[in-house]
Formats: sequence, C-alpha cells, structure tokens
Amino acid sequence: MDRKGFLASAGAAMGLAAVGLRPGQAAEMSEDELRKLGKTDLKIALQPGLFKLSVLEAIDKIAYYGFPAVESLRASGDLDAIRKKLDETGVAWSCIGGVGSIGRPEKWEEGLGLSKEEEHDQVEKQFRAVVETAKKLNIKRILALTGQRRKDISAEQQTEIVVKGLKRLGPIAEQAGVTIVLEILNNLVNHPGYFLVYTAQGVEMMKAVGHPNVKLLYDIYHQQISEGNLINNIKNNIQYIGHFHIGDNPGRQYPGTGEINYKNVFKAVYDAKYDGYLAMECGYGNKTPLEIMKIMHDLTTFA
Repeated sequence: MDRKGFLASAGAAMGLAAVGLRPGQAAEMSEDELRKLGKTDLKIALQPGLFKLSVLEAIDKIAYYGFPAVESLRASGDLDAIRKKLDETGVAWSCIGGVGSIGRPEKWEEGLGLSKEEEHDQVEKQFRAVVETAKKLNIKRILALTGQRRKDISAEQQTEIVVKGLKRLGPIAEQAGVTIVLEILNNLVNHPGYFLVYTAQGVEMMKAVGHPNVKLLYDIYHQQISEGNLINNIKNNIQYIGHFHIGDNPGRQYPGTGEINYKNVFKAVYDAKYDGYLAMECGYGNKTPLEIMKIMHDLTTFA
C-alpha cells in the first residue's frame, strides 16, 4: 500500500474508532437494529446523494433505516410521485432552496435580492413560486440568502434592507404554513464577500424582523470557520434558529473527521430542546451509507 492509501485507511479507522465502530461492525447488525438507526434523540435529515440512488429510492432507504427526513435544496422531477412516496413512508422533506443567492465578490452587485430594495418585488414573486413547490411536497422550511456585502452602502443600511424584505415575506410564509430560514455562511473559505457571516449579526436581523416564521439556518460547518463558540451560540440563540446543516471542518466531511466535537455540539442542541431537523450537507469519504448512518446514530443518541 502506498503512503496515500495508508493514510486514508488509517484516517478511516480512526474515524470509526472515534464513534465506537470497528470496520465491518455495521454489517453485523440485526435487521431490528438497522431499522432503528435513525430513531435517535435528534431528527437527522439525510441527503439522497448518500445512497447514490434516485430520490424515490433514497426515500425508501431512509424510511427503512428509521430516519425521519430527506433533504435536497432542489426539488425536481415528478413532484406528485415524490409526494406520494413521502406520504407512504412518513419521511419528511426538511428544507428547500428559496430566495436570494450567494453571489460572487467580483460581481457583488448582481443577484442581491433581499439586499437590494429594488429587487424585493422579484424576491416576493420568486418566494411565492417556491412556496407552491413546498406545498406540493409538504416542506415546512424555505432557505433564504442575503447575497454579497454591498460596497455602495453601509452594513447598517444593507441590514435594514434585508430586514425590510424579510418583513414583507414573513406574513406570506405564515399564511402558507412555512418558515423562512436565512442562512449564515463563512466568507473565509467558501463564500468570500457573503454578507451574513456571524451569529450575532443574524440574531440582530431576526430581532428586527420580529416574525415567528422567519428564523436562521445555522450551519455548524460554516460557523466553526467563522467564529467557533458553537455551543454557546446555539444555546443562547436557539429561539432564533429554525434549521441546522451539518458538516465537519476542515473539508466539510461527515462528523468525526475534523475538529468539531460533534457529540458535545449535538448534546447542546438536544439540551436546548430544539425540535426541528438537522440536515447533513457534507461529504462521506469512502464510507458506506451504513457506516455513515451508524456514526450519526451514535453521535445523536444520549441515553
């Protein structure tokens, strides 16, 4: 085995050992144990891509293993067939992409959406269209993005514009029975120039919007990069958080591969009595779906 292959194998073994799973152990589980993998103290949403199957086939797998939800931010294909499968299995679709974009630093003035008042009419139109898709699949969370930091106005002015846009969308979300979740992203590694970066910044916006159907999407990977202090930020601001994304740092791989102590972070989410979904948005290395599900089971079971 060459050096690269040895390091990869050693890293995989350490990742399994960190959650008490030896290589091959997942294959030794009984069917009853397999069907309870997703029945943990937190509600984990799995990506269809974990299984490398179609959405319909992935939903069947997710249901079989006892996980409560699937998440892909794009819903396409036969929506009627997907809704039928969701209803048959009891699996929820946890969140869908909605309004706004991340944008690019070199084109900061494009696609501002919520960050540009002149675009709020278009934002509302876009949001209403996404709401119709969400209704078809019974999705209760719709993601929103602020776009890039504007260079022509102050951060305070941009915040006021974003808040104004969200205040406009809040009643529409309430009437539709959905919640907008505004995502915080890091601008050090993945999204340079993005406007909403810090927890306190997002909480300030939520307080100004003051609507129960507008909350934050707290991505644990992004916030570890931007500011750390994950447990305190989650514990102190859980009332403003409507959804979570999961990934480890560095590399946005599955929990247990990086510097985040996910067992403690997940326990903080549990102790805060969060009752929503935590969606995996990460890579899986050379792990099988079964190994990933076993890792998530162990990290989110506290009894």
